[in-house]
Amino acid sequence: MIVCRYFSDEYVVETLQNLLFKVSNPNELNDPFENSPYFSKPEEKEWECYLNQNSTIEDYFNRIHHKLGMMTKEEFRKKWEAGAMQKALTAFMQGDDMKTLDSVKEEFSNENRILCVSNATAIEPHGDILMWAHYSNGHKGVKISFDTEKICWSDLKIDQVEYSEDRVMLDPIKIDKRDSKTENEISRALIVKSLGWEYEQEYRWFIQIQRCKLDKEKNIHFVKIPAEAIISVDIGVKSLPEIKERIMDLMKGNDFAHIKIRHAKLHETKFKLNYETLS
Repeated sequence: MIVCRYFSDEYVVETLQNLLFKVSNPNELNDPFENSPYFSKPEEKEWECYLNQNSTIEDYFNRIHHKLGMMTKEEFRKKWEAGAMQKALTAFMQGDDMKTLDSVKEEFSNENRILCVSNATAIEPHGDILMWAHYSNGHKGVKISFDTEKICWSDLKIDQVEYSEDRVMLDPIKIDKRDSKTENEISRALIVKSLGWEYEQEYRWFIQIQRCKLDKEKNIHFVKIPAEAIISVDIGVKSLPEIKERIMDLMKGNDFAHIKIRHAKLHETKFKLNYETLS
């Protein structure tokens, strides 16, 4: 699949020199709805039924037995029935499940980064104009397109973002159960966005942080994109001449000989961009 990413003129030369693409912290994305599912609200009787199940009591014992000293399962059960269950019920009814989700999100963010790209074909023509405006400093930067098949991340799945009117709903009882299907729904929350973002035609890689390169000075993580994966570099309509010249000089290197250089131009009659090949 051919994907693309838009870059500000401030960073584009450095990006092409080093072939390092910035990756994002999942907790620091620009949309406040990112990774923000909402919870269904089970009735008190549903919680009581769940908390009184033998499997639930045993699960809770297994979770915290290391804190219980010499307490046996039977002793724990008696304590549970004598009041511990009621405390758990009160906590859940007050919404403490959100704290559980926050801890899951925090753990995920500490361990992973996201590389966001767009489907280069699906985004044209109108989404392309918006992406230039939003992510390349008002058409002053560049767009870099590359082939996902030529990146050696065979063990990493690229996820297509799903656009929806509704946020992902989670069942707090299933979250407390550590239900595997609910884990999938929590993961799905990372790739469901508002319909308002549909023009981006986004795909995402979730990359373990140890596979990323850290710029300690900027406290930003990057991933290396091989030169052979890059197909084209498009220069924005409003790019300054010196940016164009520096890119053209940089692309003369042997590693970049296969890359097509194009300059975006305004269509004469339509709201779309034409791309003029420079080399």
